[in-house]
Amino acid sequence: MAAMRRAALLAIASLAIGAEPEVRLPVAAGAERPLEGALAVSLTADGLILVERDGKPESLSLEKLGLWLADRIAKSAKKPGDAAKAEAAAAMAVLLRADGKAPWLHVQRLLETCAEAGIRRIAFGVKGARGKEGRLGPPDAPSRAWDETGGAKLAVRIVVTREETAVWGPTQTGIRTPAELVYRMGGVEARDIDAVRRYLRDAGQTAAEGGSPIKATIEPDAKVPWDVAVAVLHEYHRAGMTDARFKFVELPATAEERRATRLPYPRTSSSR
Repeated sequence: MAAMRRAALLAIASLAIGAEPEVRLPVAAGAERPLEGALAVSLTADGLILVERDGKPESLSLEKLGLWLADRIAKSAKKPGDAAKAEAAAAMAVLLRADGKAPWLHVQRLLETCAEAGIRRIAFGVKGARGKEGRLGPPDAPSRAWDETGGAKLAVRIVVTREETAVWGPTQTGIRTPAELVYRMGGVEARDIDAVRRYLRDAGQTAAEGGSPIKATIEPDAKVPWDVAVAVLHEYHRAGMTDARFKFVELPATAEERRATRLPYPRTSSSR
């Protein structure tokens, strides 16, 4: 436990002296080129939110990230006024570079912050087959990365069934991370991504033969590692189902209930 605390302090110290915190992106062989001109927002495994300012990484809270996005939107607007800002936000793209070990709930909070700023074009940073950085997500057309309506024709739910010992980080104190996961697809249950791949491949072929696209949803538990969620998204894409979105985890109503989940996330100025 003491070693974990020391590691956390070293991570904070490295940020303070200007060393770039490490972000290990998930691997996806089908990675495409990053979006041109996209704003890069990084998330470390320990929950640090980073943007680039003057060529150096800067750590921001969720609240300050929202202000930073609003400032970038205002500067890109062609003229003053809310309508021009909304147009600028709709045209803006964000490349979310989240560490593969970051829990889904932390990634969700970043997506929510982008949504509150009016940004809809979001791609996810990944490492391609040859180790080069690329993206998964919408190419150039505006699209939501999350499902607001429900009613998906095909859903994969990723459930945490067992957890391992607590880990420590600059913004996390004693959370428990998944050691065992289950994928649930309708009446099918699987414990490996190969079974998910076969299921989605068959569903994709059926959809192609029927001539109608499938609206798909990924439903991760709050503590599911981001690289697991990305692996499922990648399999949707490989099966030809590009309209695949994430379903948000509903947050507990009170601060006490949120603390009871033992999964803190960067705080905002308002209680949610």
